[in-house]
Amino acid sequence: FSLSFWYYNTATSGDQAILGKSGSSDDYLLLKEGDEGFDFNAAGSGELSFDFNSGSELTAGKLNHIVLTSPGGTGTMKCYINGDLQDDTETSPNQPFDYQHIFRANSNYGEGFIDELSHFSKELSLAEVQEIFNSGMALDCRDHSAYSDLEGYWRNNGVDTWTDLS
Repeated sequence: FSLSFWYYNTATSGDQAILGKSGSSDDYLLLKEGDEGFDFNAAGSGELSFDFNSGSELTAGKLNHIVLTSPGGTGTMKCYINGDLQDDTETSPNQPFDYQHIFRANSNYGEGFIDELSHFSKELSLAEVQEIFNSGMALDCRDHSAYSDLEGYWRNNGVDTWTDLS
């Protein structure tokens, strides 16, 4: 699978919930200490921790494109920031990632702005990640070359509800 989203961080400390499930500590994606990396847990398989490359840390007040990819099974899970592959990788959890909320993971709430959240059923390649990044101008994922693998796509259109556009 691959998760892609644009994130505007307003907090520089404390863990920030990105995706999660209420009432469960088994499925979540947290931004560590506001800008240092991610903690990821799928179906209680154990927490995976990604540290961002030096110079790639997220900065409060800046929109960043973030992609997590996993081939499933026992492959390598990867993290991309603004089209660049980060050095730190983890063994993929052989479990589904079941999220229900944006900016909430159990009782932890995130701060900031998220847009262009897309969920693909396949591991995106570097070229496909860079296609979405589009030199810093978000590509509508309905126009992406891997559109047939798009399982969910939510765009913040300034309304109070999110609708799956896939």
